[in-house]
Amino acid sequence: MAKVVITPKKLKGEIAAISSKSYAHRIFIAASLSAKETNVVCTDMSDDIKTTVSCLKSIKCGTKIECRESGSTLRFLLPLAAAMLNKTNSFEFSGSGNLPERPIFDLINVLSEKSVRFSSSKLPFFITGKLDNGDFRLPGNVSSQYISGLLMALPLLNGDSKIIVDGLDALQSKSYIEITKDTLKKFGVFSEQKEYGYFIKGGQVYTSPGEVIVEGDWSNAAFFIAANKLGCDVNVSGLNYNSKQGDKKITDILNQIGNSIDISDTPDLFPVLAVVASVYEGVTEFLSTDRLKLKESDRIESVKAMLIGLGFNTNMFKVYDDRIVIIGDSLSGGTVYSFNDHRIVMAAAIAACVCEDPVTIRGGEAVRKSYPRFFNDYKKLGGDVVVDF
Repeated sequence: MAKVVITPKKLKGEIAAISSKSYAHRIFIAASLSAKETNVVCTDMSDDIKTTVSCLKSIKCGTKIECRESGSTLRFLLPLAAAMLNKTNSFEFSGSGNLPERPIFDLINVLSEKSVRFSSSKLPFFITGKLDNGDFRLPGNVSSQYISGLLMALPLLNGDSKIIVDGLDALQSKSYIEITKDTLKKFGVFSEQKEYGYFIKGGQVYTSPGEVIVEGDWSNAAFFIAANKLGCDVNVSGLNYNSKQGDKKITDILNQIGNSIDISDTPDLFPVLAVVASVYEGVTEFLSTDRLKLKESDRIESVKAMLIGLGFNTNMFKVYDDRIVIIGDSLSGGTVYSFNDHRIVMAAAIAACVCEDPVTIRGGEAVRKSYPRFFNDYKKLGGDVVVDF
């Protein structure tokens, strides 16, 4: 397990935002469905994006789709592959790390109702059959990625379809669906939002716009933006302030530390927000936290373990049903484990800015999942870090 050692130091300077992982997934998928070639300008290819690109090639010229550890890849490409099935072919989906344990039951169920057959209820499995158009009913508490995957796949079918969301108001991470719709619009594919969910016209054609530039990633920039709340002076350039990305709210949310914060639309911000809350003089209540358990790690337990590993008082981190309360105290330094979760690694690195003793991160290579040059940027900002991977 690779090790990262950080000597506490304030960060200062400017870095450029990396390409948005959320947009890159969707843009590469849309580009692969276009008849004409698309020049996708993506300056940073994380492991998850490389996985999606590799799987798209497999869908076109093979049968084995290896999603590795990317939940986004699996949830986006499963409906797409189902739409490309015929009576004679099949696709084999597999994954590594904790991906086989991450829930996709509701997606499997809704696809099964439309003639797609699964050899197993969890990875690895084969899918056969042919996806039918029609009504796709999902509960409102499912991952928004299920809906995004269907929004990208259903326009390919001959007939019209509806995505009916029971409890649409309860749907979390809605901004990610807006990213999907924005991407599809660039490629001439549309859906209509209805009171029940979404209407998708069948027989649509993906049309390449020629070139698409992947905008800057607010989710990853948020870690360095949050460092400014810890006494650092960092500027992240190349961000679109009119972006559809929900995590662009990071600055506003940071100003809510010490109050109640609903993270239903911005769950990926929780690890670094928890770091800021842990050293803030006051009490911060995080609401809508139940889905944190379903990320790359159980981010309720992994964030708590990270803070305790850095000297935080365990009694100051209180977990209740669908909410977490953090009472500000202090961080001293120590050793933390990544849980193979990129956002735990980055949060711990930012936490080092306010620690007295060095911070050691075991499993730091997990940053490759979304931000391969994170520690290079950390060093550019004056960070004192030794990386052995």
